[in-house]
Amino acid sequence: LIEKLSDTSETVALESLTLSKGVVTIEKEAFANCIKLESFIIPRTVTTIGDFAFAYAMINKLIINENVTSIGNAAFYGSLLSNIEISENNANYTVEENVIYSKDKTTLVYYMSSKTNQEFTIPSSVTTIKEAAFYNPMLLGTITIPNSVTTVEKNAFVLLKEAVVKCEQASKPSTWDNEWINNNEYVSWGTK
Repeated sequence: LIEKLSDTSETVALESLTLSKGVVTIEKEAFANCIKLESFIIPRTVTTIGDFAFAYAMINKLIINENVTSIGNAAFYGSLLSNIEISENNANYTVEENVIYSKDKTTLVYYMSSKTNQEFTIPSSVTTIKEAAFYNPMLLGTITIPNSVTTVEKNAFVLLKEAVVKCEQASKPSTWDNEWINNNEYVSWGTK
């Protein structure tokens, strides 16, 4: 169990860390605000990454093992990750072009904010978009949400700057959280 590190300047400046073999859970906010981690390999013993575990962290490379079965809400909220790898043997999650999905690609977990895409179309296999999946995507100008998306969690889209969200749906489905986006002025409905 790794609990939240203290908010001292030493914690924020943490550059490297080796977890012991018995660690099973990375708790809520455990590595929040760690701004100098070069790379972080989640040990094979870890099965759970808690809510906001890496919030506002700056990590060049994050490697998620095959045994992780749960990634908490907003686990990467505000993080600046350069590269994410997930073991191909992980039965629950996959990564494609630095976007984390459930293994069956029905849930979009996290879109890496440092991606350089100007446009992104959510795959039609996706039915759920998790909380803080799109947090401050720096260069993204257009996001297209297909009709297949039936659930969008609270704050799934945060700090979009001037990105336009094009929704194929004619209007907001009742199954989407009322606070799914923090700025409705850039939403376009009924677009294909």
